Amino acid sequence: MGFLDYYRRTNDDGSLETICTGCFATVGRANALALLAQMEAEHLCPARPRSRADRPASAVFVPRATPFPAGMDRFFINSGGMHLPQTLLMLCAGVLCFYIFPSVIEVELVKHLSVWIGCILVGDLAGCSFLSLVCGLKKTGVLLYLFLTASEGSLYELRIVPRSGLVWMADLVPTLLVVALIVAASYRAAHSQTERLAAS
Repeated sequence: MGFLDYYRRTNDDGSLETICTGCFATVGRANALALLAQMEAEHLCPARPRSRADRPASAVFVPRATPFPAGMDRFFINSGGMHLPQTLLMLCAGVLCFYIFPSVIEVELVKHLSVWIGCILVGDLAGCSFLSLVCGLKKTGVLLYLFLTASEGSLYELRIVPRSGLVWMADLVPTLLVVALIVAASYRAAHSQTERLAAS
């Protein structure tokens, strides 16, 4: 049996549920990992015609739904959990992609276009698009973009923040959210790996 034979999740009431990834049947629901592992060991999947003796239970454990996207959790969990070097690499990539690169582009755009077009409207676009399209947080990404655009526009029009400061402030909030997503998913992946090893 492979690592992805079962998909585990925690329901809102705290109970655990396991789903066979071969026949997509809900194998069972329990309040303890040991009971869940026993249900998986006894499950005879029609898509995997093998004897029970040849099929030790193993599964992917996905924690209870949170404000963070399950897709990112599954990515880290399926990659075997995140260790410190990989997490730091992901954090650096997030800062580069959603803060440094967009801010440099906005600096150049502001030189040739108005602040509204080059910075305020373009600012936060990369991070908010990532949250909406990749992480599945569509409402969060759209509402955050509208809120930040209105806030940055107000700060600029009221002369509270100078143009030079606005360029570097524009992408900060979405970048911090992406960083939080990476750290949270990394932590939950490590926790899931611990749970899976305890159940095996």
